[in-house]
Amino acid sequence: MGSKTPAKTGARIDYLSEIRALSCIAIVIFHAYLLTAGDASSFSWVTASLAVRKALMWAVPCFVMVTGALLLNPDHPVTVRKIWTKYIPRVFGALLLWSLAGLIFDAATGVTVYQSAGEAVLGYLKIIFTGSGWAPMWYLYLIIGLYILLPAYRAVSKGLGKAEMNYLLLMYVIFLSVVPTIQTISGQQIGFYICVSTAYPLYLFLGHALVSGKTRISGCAGAVMLIASTLVIIWMAYVAVIRQLQTPTQLLNDYGFILHVLQAAGFFALAMAWTLPGWLKKLLLVIDKRSFGIYLIHFFWLKAFRNLFGMSLAASGNPASVLILAALAFVCSLVTAAVLEHIPGIRRVS
Repeated sequence: MGSKTPAKTGARIDYLSEIRALSCIAIVIFHAYLLTAGDASSFSWVTASLAVRKALMWAVPCFVMVTGALLLNPDHPVTVRKIWTKYIPRVFGALLLWSLAGLIFDAATGVTVYQSAGEAVLGYLKIIFTGSGWAPMWYLYLIIGLYILLPAYRAVSKGLGKAEMNYLLLMYVIFLSVVPTIQTISGQQIGFYICVSTAYPLYLFLGHALVSGKTRISGCAGAVMLIASTLVIIWMAYVAVIRQLQTPTQLLNDYGFILHVLQAAGFFALAMAWTLPGWLKKLLLVIDKRSFGIYLIHFFWLKAFRNLFGMSLAASGNPASVLILAALAFVCSLVTAAVLEHIPGIRRVS
């Protein structure tokens, strides 16, 4: 299974749409297990919940890699004006709207109680400026940060040849993934560092490097990377639970953890090489078209269904039953996103 020339549907690269759609599905499952993590205390439930969540940690990095593949492409017209008048306003608008919707939802279900309208307004402003809203909202802050620096990232990527790109990726992997892993395991701070505080630019450049051909990982190599890293992650999750160890949990919670880097790179490379059945490809294209909306909406449906029968899922003793919650939330989110497409104003931020 080798790499292949990007297949296009119009201006769309098929495998990028497939990666984004599958990442969207994985994120809904991830959050279903996250939301129900405290509903049961049995060993099997806790272990399965942690293992599933950590095995799906490739999803967000793959979203960022798709963004890098598209927006770092020198043939893709992206200007500073376009970033500040189109990209950032859309994400910031989504942040404002869906944070407000989350605040209203929590107030209506009694999760949060406000004594007055003024207190609610202050609570809303605090949520926006501190990033203390619902779990999925953190990704919007990440995207805004990447957009702000996108002109510089584009200038860098445009000037890098294969050797320079691979050098940059190697330094990112060492200093943003390997070094933090060593620090977490050893409990000792390493004095050497590069002036970047987050692993996400690594994923941004990695997506561009793979799609542009500056970095090559075959489909077979990608499959091995994905399977091997995921098996080790599941084993670490099991050990973390059975031995009550904090260090493995800290590592597994970090998107910069080297195993998560290998996971994401492996999944992305595998997706570049595979050929999916036509019906599945069409389904994933439908999901991809509404992936941003699904991401914004799914937590509302997860919370609503959990409020209805979440504790009965825990009582069943079967952690796989959470997949029912995820499936219901995903389908309802897809339908809701499709409906919102036809509402002026709302469709721009969903």
